[in-house]
Amino acid sequence: MNVKNLLLGIVISVIFVMFFVYGTKLVYEEPKYDDYCDESYYYPEKVSVNCSMSLELQKEMRDCYNQRGIPRYEYDENGCEKSLTCDFCSLEYEEANKNYSKNLFLISLIIGILVISVSVIFIKVSAVSGGLMLGSLFFIIFGTAGYWEFMEDVLRFVILGLALFILIWLAYYLAKNENKIFSKKIKNKKKRK
Repeated sequence: MNVKNLLLGIVISVIFVMFFVYGTKLVYEEPKYDDYCDESYYYPEKVSVNCSMSLELQKEMRDCYNQRGIPRYEYDENGCEKSLTCDFCSLEYEEANKNYSKNLFLISLIIGILVISVSVIFIKVSAVSGGLMLGSLFFIIFGTAGYWEFMEDVLRFVILGLALFILIWLAYYLAKNENKIFSKKIKNKKKRK
């Protein structure tokens, strides 16, 4: 493979990743924090400098934080905290983001494996097949990176094992078929002489 083909393969891989990342985001929208949590929360100006939070309210606040919520206060006429409600919007956003990441991971894995398989089996131009395989690998990494923090260790192990198995199988398949192609080329050259 010459330098021109190598560079063409790299360019194909970069454009492949960009195409599928933006294409996926175009049809499958990522959850936004602002859709779950209202950050335009009202904080009154304190009229009295002597605002002290009751022990009961302090306990409610700690309980809310321990449950990973956001305390939302109600204020009295002096601007002092008088009560609170615990807002779990960030947990709802986190759950939506986890589901989005899982689905994006599955999409990238399926597309990546399909394109790698097609590239190895059907595409004979090395710059194109190499570029598509590298781009597919980067797309799989993109999808996996977003979901990695939510995965259990067993799932991580299984996914990496499957990826390793598929890549080794594809490498053997490619090597086996390249030997057949190389043998045919030598036979054709001998026949021409």
